[in-house]
Amino acid sequence: MRTVGRRWPHNRTNGDYTDLCAYCGAKFPRSKMTRLRNGLLACDWDATGRDEVTLDEANAAAAPSRPYSVRDGGGG
Repeated sequence: MRTVGRRWPHNRTNGDYTDLCAYCGAKFPRSKMTRLRNGLLACDWDATGRDEVTLDEANAAAAPSRPYSVRDGGGG
């Protein structure tokens, strides 16, 4: 499991604390984490992927501009 654990430095800045990554659950310093567009905190390893909001926007952009009809051969 990836975590800072007991290796948390004693010379840390005031106000910095550990927090859990929303995806892997590991403890990391809050100053090294990223808040994604969905509002969750992610560590450096998990922040590089797409979050739910980005995936929803990409799916909406790729969707057809009008719904299919029975005449078009669609099922709806």
